[in-house]
Amino acid sequence: MPLISYGVLKAAPLDFAREPGGDHFQIHARAEAVEWRIPVKVSIARDTDAAMPLFYWDTALPGDMAQALAALTPGFHRLSSRPGGLALDYVRGGLVRISKFRRVIPDRPGAHNDLKDYLQALVTRGINEGGWLYAFGEPWGPEDDRPDQYFGFVPGRGVHDVHMNQGSHGKWRRDNGASQDGALFLSFPDGDWRLLFFAFQTQSFKTNAKGDPIR
Repeated sequence: MPLISYGVLKAAPLDFAREPGGDHFQIHARAEAVEWRIPVKVSIARDTDAAMPLFYWDTALPGDMAQALAALTPGFHRLSSRPGGLALDYVRGGLVRISKFRRVIPDRPGAHNDLKDYLQALVTRGINEGGWLYAFGEPWGPEDDRPDQYFGFVPGRGVHDVHMNQGSHGKWRRDNGASQDGALFLSFPDGDWRLLFFAFQTQSFKTNAKGDPIR
């Protein structure tokens, strides 16, 4: 079953948490008066190394897409999972260069996680320069009166599945779908863009029209 509420959050970055020893990099952002958290998977437990994240970044965003994203009002926007709009598809969309993905260095003693450093540098730049963050994925919350577990804002809410959402096997197969992939973009006042794409080694980049892996 594809994601239920796929879309993109446009928000101003406020803070981050590296989650030492953990497998996510947490981003705190605000869209108007509403606060959000975006968890980005950057590592994984030793006993599941085969699922270690893959990652690459780019700066080449088509002008029409950059204009469409810049024109969005702050907040979460539902996207139709079909070609021709803002919805992302790593396999068919033409934006993602699959050959550029590389394995993330695991975050454990003796192996420094370089993806956390890169995310920290980009989010810090976004905070200092007044940039915008665009998180593609699925929202959760609001979680009634429960505060966010990392940044304490109430009610907790966020956007997750900020990674490829097709080509999965096993229990994650239920999330497969075309034109519903996650990613993290940042734009800066000088016109610079950073596009961050994430996947997992267990996912296939050869998928059918439903997003399921082709064997």
